Amino acid sequence: LFEGATKDILSLCDKIISLGKGLTVVSSSGSCVGMMKHEAHEIMGVDDPRLHDVSVRSRDFSEFLMDEYRNGELDTSQFRSIDITVPYHQPCQVKSQGMGFPAVQLMELIPGVKVLESNEPCCGIAGTYGLKA
Repeated sequence: LFEGATKDILSLCDKIISLGKGLTVVSSSGSCVGMMKHEAHEIMGVDDPRLHDVSVRSRDFSEFLMDEYRNGELDTSQFRSIDITVPYHQPCQVKSQGMGFPAVQLMELIPGVKVLESNEPCCGIAGTYGLKA
């Protein structure tokens, strides 16, 4: 059932592995990170050491920056204050990964930024997947 998708995901894994062993893989797409970290194995049944290698190194963009901050690698001392309130809706694909709210935490590292989370479970259209040409 998933032969083509399995071939594609393993091809992507090969490409990522060729870029450097042990490097953190960063994506700005929650659905892509979710596929690499969970869905390819849990839903598609892909059981391949290449997928495992890439999945344990994969991070959402905000998750990556917050990891860097917690590890002392992201210096926020030069951030200038911005007096702004930002409404934010976390994508379901990020929520489903159980990583918390790294984008909110990241924005709140900026002095003066207040984030108001929508607390809604879904946008109702599956992001761009719900749109047709």
